[in-house]
Amino acid sequence: MNHLKKLYKSYLKNFSNPIMHLINLHIIFFILLVFIKVLFIIINRFDLYNYLLNNLIISPFWSIFIKQPWVIFTYFLVNTSLSFLLINMLLLYRFGKMLAQFINLKHFFSIYFSSIIFIGIFYTSISFFKITDSALMGCLPVIYSIIFATITFAPNYPVNLFFLATIKLRYLSIFFILISISKLSEGRIGLGCIELFGALWGYIYIKLLSKGIDLGKPFSFIYNVFGKIFSSHKNKSGDIYVSYKRKRKK
Repeated sequence: MNHLKKLYKSYLKNFSNPIMHLINLHIIFFILLVFIKVLFIIINRFDLYNYLLNNLIISPFWSIFIKQPWVIFTYFLVNTSLSFLLINMLLLYRFGKMLAQFINLKHFFSIYFSSIIFIGIFYTSISFFKITDSALMGCLPVIYSIIFATITFAPNYPVNLFFLATIKLRYLSIFFILISISKLSEGRIGLGCIELFGALWGYIYIKLLSKGIDLGKPFSFIYNVFGKIFSSHKNKSGDIYVSYKRKRKK
């Protein structure tokens, strides 16, 4: 009985982690979509599933988007592949955990949710000019914002790469940029563009934040709503800080 209590308390401790809240949100939404998909397959109404999906993702056609503007708040939750979901959640957990060391939760959530909105707006803009013909779904571009916000704030932060070597974040950024550029060369222009835009948003956000300009200030209400939940993780020392030592210039 005591062992079960310890497991339960350990689960609650991890569940209260703000990064885990975001990950749980994505996982729950994925399971829900899978359940609905299976249900519609059983009743032989897969067309209803497609209809539901099309009302959650951002269409590449402007005429459709203006009829369902709410998708700008839902597209990032739609992950149709389990493998992609797992990769995205691993990236979110690793880089989100690092970023949470450097900035407080208010700014963390501002980056995350502001990137969702502005990535969606950017995508609708390029689709208006018919640069892409594929729908926007998934959270990878948003996670790119978190990744590059972390890299921008702490470019010399050391990370262990698959237990083989330790490299600085600045060099890891080249890897992610090359992946996005390769998608452009493969003809997946829309996906490559929004990933690069997500990276740019994370970079600009941190650069301006260091100068006292918070681009995500309008989204701070999200933190205020959930402030009590995340209060135990709130940084009490200030807005931004670093937890590693930098070499002094001679």
